[in-house]
Amino acid sequence: MKQSVDKIWQFLQRSRNQSLDASDGQSETSFDQSAGSCFPRSREQLESLDYPPLPTTQDGIIKSAPIMIVRKFRSSTRRLYKDPGRDIINQHILSEDVAIKLVAEFIKRLGHVIQIRSVADLTSAPNIRQASPLLYAVCCLHGLRFCKDPDLVNTSVHRQLYEEVRDMLGQVVLASPIPFEELYAVLIMSIFEAAPRPVFEYIESWLLSGICAQQAISTIDFAEIMTNLRRGRHKSTDKRSLSLWNNICLVNLRFAVGTGKPTTIPSELLDQCPAILNHPEATLDDGIVLAEILLFSALCNKHFPPSLDRDGNCPELTAWEKRWKHLLLSEKTVSLRFCREFAYLVLAMRSVDKYRTEALDQSIIRPDQTSASGTVPPSGGHISDNRARLNFLYDSSQAYAHDHALLLAKTFLEMPTALVQELPKFHHICIAYCTLVLSEFIDKAHFPREPIFETLNDVVAHYHQFSEEIPAVMNVAIEKVKLSLNRDFAFERKRQSQIDDQDPSHDESTSKRLHIQPINASADAHRLDANPSANSVEVGRDFVMEEFDPETDLFSFPTVEDFFGNWMLDFGGEYPDHPIQG
Repeated sequence: MKQSVDKIWQFLQRSRNQSLDASDGQSETSFDQSAGSCFPRSREQLESLDYPPLPTTQDGIIKSAPIMIVRKFRSSTRRLYKDPGRDIINQHILSEDVAIKLVAEFIKRLGHVIQIRSVADLTSAPNIRQASPLLYAVCCLHGLRFCKDPDLVNTSVHRQLYEEVRDMLGQVVLASPIPFEELYAVLIMSIFEAAPRPVFEYIESWLLSGICAQQAISTIDFAEIMTNLRRGRHKSTDKRSLSLWNNICLVNLRFAVGTGKPTTIPSELLDQCPAILNHPEATLDDGIVLAEILLFSALCNKHFPPSLDRDGNCPELTAWEKRWKHLLLSEKTVSLRFCREFAYLVLAMRSVDKYRTEALDQSIIRPDQTSASGTVPPSGGHISDNRARLNFLYDSSQAYAHDHALLLAKTFLEMPTALVQELPKFHHICIAYCTLVLSEFIDKAHFPREPIFETLNDVVAHYHQFSEEIPAVMNVAIEKVKLSLNRDFAFERKRQSQIDDQDPSHDESTSKRLHIQPINASADAHRLDANPSANSVEVGRDFVMEEFDPETDLFSFPTVEDFFGNWMLDFGGEYPDHPIQG
């Protein structure tokens, strides 16, 4: 496996020996024999593997459009910021020494998420402050994520910095076109959470990344980049533009899938994404980003949406897995496997929602109704048969959802602590939803409840590496499983009591068993310990059967889209509405 990944790495790093002829579009590229015979030597082979041909572009249509022609005659002078000379240093929000350290920390810890390794990857200017006051402030703001200074984090300084970023962000999104530095700033704000506590605020990433994509369309000259690639003119600036574009597309696609909203990026411009692999400076990270783009773009297909069959398989995802098997097997791509499991979870939950709706429709059908009424499913047959079929499909889809939620949780637990601390907020929402699915469909699980409870506790503890504040939904998930375990305990205790009444010889052994107390169902008790052991005994009240109703939330359980749309609203009531004290 390592040899295969090394071959891919060598291929992506290797310059092409000959340029592509722009007139006939035929590939004249050959590859070094050391890369192995698995790599393409012609355009036809390129199409059959992971590297499609360069797409055509319609930038000429844009440039010759009436409004664009008229705009050429307007003044080239425009205002990007209300006060161009204003930044967080001369505003005395941060000292320059502190700002330099925060920018360095951001690049060190979070830069890799958007394929940034140094200041030079963000700007061609001598420093970020000189290039863009917004990008400078954004890097400092997100660098605070790893700052331990109590005089900075969640103080009036933190709030002032955040508000300054919001003000500049509002100015930038109204200007067009904007420089690359501003594009990076908008992208970063759409990927990571940044608001200080208390008074938690949430930026809608689907909206902001969509705006970022629209701005990038005005800034990036795709036609020129594709022409350069065809003619073998490999510019580092082209690679940078394509990398930026792909990361923008990825964020928008992630949240389009999560929220159920349409992606705001035109399909013909999504087709530009694979072109990055035709650049000799492309890296393994570019392949990973592209693989995830293709995964989520498949889930965004509204005309032919993918779905799970009765066996829990999906042809589109199976084909995707086969295509990117070499990446999925790499130890470096745990985040890609994470997104793969989330994709399956999304499809499973879509099936749950579909069959739940159909089951509700069937429940209102009277026994004397016939198929002529139009309310009986297309499969026909007796109403009771259709109900049985729907119940089977409904139960199966819940089981598949639980299986993939469990795989998602285990993939999350594979992530090193440092990676968990650096994850985008999309991944945080995914793992929070995963815990809710694990608790809701635990009765459909193929595993005992106790190991699932242990996994939930491990997930909460691992999440705790990122934030001391555990999302309320995770606490809800833990409590639901505790109640489920206590229900089993109460049932077993009652059963043993009945046996003992009939046979006194069982008294001693039963007495020993009944010394085990039920798991404490107090939410506050869990918050005191981010990793309570499922095997440990917590002193608490006895389980009362009337308090646990597994069907209570069955028809109000949130879909993936609802959950993403309301993410973090559960934090709103946990913080008092008061100004931050410095």
